[in-house]
Amino acid sequence: MVERTNSVKAALPGRRRGEQPGYHSPLMLLRPILAAVLCLCPWVLTACPPAEMTPCFPPASSSVTDEGAATPGRLERPALDWEIDKLPALTDAPEGDPHQLASDTFVKAQRDMKTEFWLEAARDLLTVVRGDTKDGRKVRQLAEFDLAIALFRLRYYGEARQIFGFVAGDAKHPMQRDAVEWMNRRICGG
Repeated sequence: MVERTNSVKAALPGRRRGEQPGYHSPLMLLRPILAAVLCLCPWVLTACPPAEMTPCFPPASSSVTDEGAATPGRLERPALDWEIDKLPALTDAPEGDPHQLASDTFVKAQRDMKTEFWLEAARDLLTVVRGDTKDGRKVRQLAEFDLAIALFRLRYYGEARQIFGFVAGDAKHPMQRDAVEWMNRRICGG
């Protein structure tokens, strides 16, 4: 009979045969924490719907001010506005040779985008969009979309939104759907 009670005690969850009565395995100590996390998961998921988790456009008042434009390492706002006003004419750009590779400037700008060197990327992308590199229309259109992203990351929100608007309005633009998604983002705090 004594052995039977020992075997029942040994069969209790969390204990192994021969362990001390006060010993608990590390998994047993984590069990209440895991239970609490699992109980909170449905609440967390319902409290934060996916639509609110997408980044938003900050209000225009939080854009880069004109005082910061004269400092080195910034884009000058008047020159940038002038360049952006010419962007809708990109739909009339020549098609270019389909077998021609993208220019070194565009490749460097893509690398800068991946490594989050937004300012260098924006400058190079603006050069490509302007047509100084003799890239074809498709490369220039891709550069236009990436320029909007780089400007957004540099806190030129109004200019970025304006370029996304141009891209979203062009049905033949390769990044039109992505630009529409950017345009549908809500204004932060609004």
